[in-house]
Amino acid sequence: MIIAEFEHDINQNRMILYKDEAQKGTEEEFQSEMLIRNEIKGLLPVQYRIFNNQIQYCYDISGLQSLSSIIEHNSMNRKELELLFQALFDCIRSISIYLLEESAFLLEQEYIFIHLPSYQVRFCYFPGRKESLKKQLDSLMEYLMNHIDYKDQKAILFLYSLYMKNKEDTSSLHDLESFLKDTSNEPYFNLEEPNIDNQESEEEQIKPEVKSLRKTSFSFNIIFMTICFLVSIGLGGIAIYSGLCLDTFGNKLDGMKLSGLLIILFVINITVAKVLFHLNLNTKISFHRLNSNEIAIYNPDIEIESIEEEANEDETVVLFDPRQKEQGLTTEPEIKEESILLRLIPQQKELYQTIIIDETPFYIGKLKTRTNSTLSNSAVSRIHSKIVKDQEKILLYDMNSTNGTFINGDRLPVNGYKEIKTGDVVEFANATFHVEKTLI
Repeated sequence: MIIAEFEHDINQNRMILYKDEAQKGTEEEFQSEMLIRNEIKGLLPVQYRIFNNQIQYCYDISGLQSLSSIIEHNSMNRKELELLFQALFDCIRSISIYLLEESAFLLEQEYIFIHLPSYQVRFCYFPGRKESLKKQLDSLMEYLMNHIDYKDQKAILFLYSLYMKNKEDTSSLHDLESFLKDTSNEPYFNLEEPNIDNQESEEEQIKPEVKSLRKTSFSFNIIFMTICFLVSIGLGGIAIYSGLCLDTFGNKLDGMKLSGLLIILFVINITVAKVLFHLNLNTKISFHRLNSNEIAIYNPDIEIESIEEEANEDETVVLFDPRQKEQGLTTEPEIKEESILLRLIPQQKELYQTIIIDETPFYIGKLKTRTNSTLSNSAVSRIHSKIVKDQEKILLYDMNSTNGTFINGDRLPVNGYKEIKTGDVVEFANATFHVEKTLI
């Protein structure tokens, strides 16, 4: 069993891994020396020491975040998946130069570290470990499937295909890397909507039954308009022949009556043409959806506006989130008082705003895309701290920060946590806040 601990020394954060064995085997000793004497691309720098009759490996994790802490707040997209697996395959290729075994990787999510925002990935190599790489990849992919951005269909298909590729008995690492290269340079899964502006291309792809239906509809419209026009001429002729357009004495045509009759017939024909144009437009949209393998129900009573709304229903509408501020969270009427778990009141009110915590986990740092509250302070780490509700307690975690997280002047252990209570003073590096508890 591998035991993990964390420690801070001057300006360096370290992860300490060890197992209950007093002596190293020959293979483990070889691997240890190779790691210490060489800087291997993609691996965490490591040193080892013997403490209390235990061999401990010390990994430098300064400025890095574990994969598990990152995707707890943000689901992974297709690009991040590609970067993660490409970095892994590059790293495996690098260790082979030094005759290191693949089975000594630790591919659990808490041992994979990432530098943000560059997304450079670092892996942990634990000398002496023997665990099938293929099995580890299976477990890693299964974990990622539960933390993927399900709005990113390409990411879903990419990860699932890579997973199934790894499941094949005959698949090798080379096969997985080839698959990754094939999919990273071009859109492997074409999930884009058809280009409706390219009429010629669309016409070539239309199904025969849709072509036939469109042709029938167009012919019907022409015939119907022609009949309406002829009926209008007939009605005009009947009106004139019956004397409806004659003057009072019945001797000659009355210009006003004749003009009125022509206007009425003209309005009738224009109305018929407009209705047919409206129906034809709706039909065209329905044809496009049929050709896109979608379910299209044609209803001539549907207004154009409702069709446009249906077509855009998958688009994301960005709404204002009162918690997303450059320097923290402000008190907004949208946040109900009874839902607030905690308030952090800044000591430097000219620099920071009140942080309102109404849900957990809640991340604090200076990287806007990865935190709930952003502190514009160069001393604050990208993902500095995390606040979690644990039953009846509120816990403050340090997230491997460079300059530390403090409660009442006491620094939290690296990746460690402590309960915070009303009246406590919390410091994120040199940004100081007073704790005002409101719910628990």
